[in-house]
Amino acid sequence: MLTHIPDKMRNLPVDALFLCLALILAWIETLIPMPIAIPGLKIGLANIVVLAALYLLGPFDAILISLSRVVLSSILFASPSAMLFSSGGAIASLIVMILLMRSNRFGVIGVSVSGAVSHNIGQILVAVVITQTLALFSYLPIIIIGSLFAGILIALITFPVIASVKKSVTNSVVSVILIFVMTIPMLSLTSCATGSQNHGTSGSDNYVEKTEYLLDTVCTVRLYEPLDDDLAEDAMDICRALDEKLNMYNDKSEIFRLNHSEGRATVLSADSLEVIKLGLKYSEISSGLFDITIGSVSELWSFPSAANEAILGGADNMVNRIPDIYDVTQALKFVDYRNVVLNQSSVALGSPHARIDLGSLAQGFIADKMKEFLVIHGVRDAIIDLGGNIVTIGDKKGEGWVIGVDSLIAKSEKSGEIEPYRLRIDESKTIVTSGTFQRGFTYDGRFYHHILDPGTGYPVKTDIKSVTVIMDDSADADAITTICVLLGSERAKAFLSGHRIDAVLLLDDDTVHTIGTVDLY
Repeated sequence: MLTHIPDKMRNLPVDALFLCLALILAWIETLIPMPIAIPGLKIGLANIVVLAALYLLGPFDAILISLSRVVLSSILFASPSAMLFSSGGAIASLIVMILLMRSNRFGVIGVSVSGAVSHNIGQILVAVVITQTLALFSYLPIIIIGSLFAGILIALITFPVIASVKKSVTNSVVSVILIFVMTIPMLSLTSCATGSQNHGTSGSDNYVEKTEYLLDTVCTVRLYEPLDDDLAEDAMDICRALDEKLNMYNDKSEIFRLNHSEGRATVLSADSLEVIKLGLKYSEISSGLFDITIGSVSELWSFPSAANEAILGGADNMVNRIPDIYDVTQALKFVDYRNVVLNQSSVALGSPHARIDLGSLAQGFIADKMKEFLVIHGVRDAIIDLGGNIVTIGDKKGEGWVIGVDSLIAKSEKSGEIEPYRLRIDESKTIVTSGTFQRGFTYDGRFYHHILDPGTGYPVKTDIKSVTVIMDDSADADAITTICVLLGSERAKAFLSGHRIDAVLLLDDDTVHTIGTVDLY
């Protein structure tokens, strides 16, 4: 009956059934929260179908099903741009699995594990080429470990089907039913995995939003394109995970462990090493005016944010936050970034009393990592707001972004109300504001702010209230704004002009100064 149809075309009805199941599993995977949200790390449930098709139907059908699944799932569940990353992984996985299967030297588990590993490595390689972000390679170890477990899981689900169903078009229909039955329990795992998200509109714009109190401030991720709840949640997971890793006051963090290692070399993650390396770079550029080893001094102080001021008890408790001058003098002996020894995988502080404080970089670094994750996963229009650090992705569907700068306020000519100045941004940028106004307290008529002078151990004397810069990278912008406050207005203007950085300065006399091309109104 089917003799007039080419051999490779006879399986198309079954291929369609396999493809439908692959799409269902791809959808299920969007509901499963990963233990750590990093590019390329997925369980790969759809590979269950691809692996079964490879053994039951043949390489041609497996290739057809896999690539069709990539195209359709990218359109249905992610975005067309995500197709590039998925295609790289799918092609790498197919090549490896077909070669291993035909060699007859590897069982189903070996083929499955190799396919899962090559899939995620292929996806990362494509992401590196497209985004030019070499730092993504730092994720490879955990991706490989995750892929090993995923490959074993996929093989355990698929092997019984392959072993019990004869290789034919008719019986392969039975295999589709068996695979579906065996994966139904995974649905129960996802029934309580989805978290709450805010959905709304801004003017005519639809968006999904996730907001949490992290980094001692209100953090928000708002996605306009695509409207993907899971990506917003995953981006906030990155914020939470990095906050726990880089916070010097969290006794479970890597930085706390480094600071209490008695000066010995301490093995750190790629994230911690990256931000410390960046901090040492700016410590060198500023000749120590900006110094990440200020931690031995900053841990003596207590500077509340405005949100925490009432909790800490107001002016009656201020005196308890001013350290003794003797303690400050002793702590200053251990402030010198040149004593930090940075190796390929570890850091040594050189003294048991030395402390690294990444507070002037961590927020920007976290914002950059959140942006990196969202861009890799196909987000075209979004905004990340981590208090003083704002990151835009895209141009908000051609409308451009309007960013209010809370430190710059004036009476509106239209409404007559006191309103913040606004910046107009028409592309992917970061807008970072830092200044003496953000954290501090007043005691005995004197205001103590949180930006410490590494030379004195006390709040730096400066004529700058706030600095706002517009740059490409938020971590760099974090360091630049702090350096500018430490420099004072005249040297800060020269520094910013020399590095061609667009900026807005608010001085103590409430005058506003712009550097470069700034659309401020």
